[in-house]
Amino acid sequence: MFKRQKSITHKNEISFKKYLRDISCLKMIGTEEELILYKKILSGDQNARDLLVTSNLRFVITVAKNFDGMGLTLEDLVAEGNIGLINAATKFDASMKVKFITYAVWWIRQSIINALNNYQRTVRLPHSQILEMNQVRRSENELEKILERIPSPQEIEEIKGISESKVINARLNATGSLSLDDEVCQNGVRFIDQFEDSMFISAQTTLEQQGIVTAGARILTYLKPKQRRILEFTYGLSGYTVKGTKDIALTLGLSEECVRSNRLTALKKLKKIQGISNLREYL
Repeated sequence: MFKRQKSITHKNEISFKKYLRDISCLKMIGTEEELILYKKILSGDQNARDLLVTSNLRFVITVAKNFDGMGLTLEDLVAEGNIGLINAATKFDASMKVKFITYAVWWIRQSIINALNNYQRTVRLPHSQILEMNQVRRSENELEKILERIPSPQEIEEIKGISESKVINARLNATGSLSLDDEVCQNGVRFIDQFEDSMFISAQTTLEQQGIVTAGARILTYLKPKQRRILEFTYGLSGYTVKGTKDIALTLGLSEECVRSNRLTALKKLKKIQGISNLREYL
């Protein structure tokens, strides 16, 4: 029986590796071709929708890897992510003027998180995971006091240096079978909202935030040049591209710990300044 199970597992691994090789050869499509496909999809062309999905399958792998080691195999995570990608292709609206994958990533992540949420753990958590959960909880409490809201996993990674995957894993362990729509704090924040970081949210929300971000960039003049530049890179303000802590450190010639320390100091300083309530929503 054991040998048979081992054989099945081995065959599944081979099949998944072949799948990874196959999709690595798929051609990525450009913005213009994407718009052409979208017009065909509107006219009911199923082949166009299939092409839109298959050309973005590689991105599902990238997203799924962030959730590896949380209970489901990478193969299962990819399968769930593909379902989210298909749902996104059904609901995508090119009039939002954003690339399809920018819109689809939220659906991919939601599908994966939903599967993880439904996964029933049958073993006691090891001591190391309990310590990890406590570390995440302390970091959450500290940042919540500064930001006046529950921080996202990405914010905890950027400011406290705890990887996003560890934060998500700790929250999943702490919440058990919590529903995606259940509230996890008194201000009505849903479980699913905890996993929507500032880089991967719905296209419509991204457009709505643009005015707020512009106002936030002006407020950064209250900060020292180094602190201002760190926040500009962190949140994509003043026309800068969003960067992670490691890239910011390399760009500015600082250590990663120095970047985190200056970012935290800057956030505390902005919190004390009156008239920045709008900025607080996005810091």
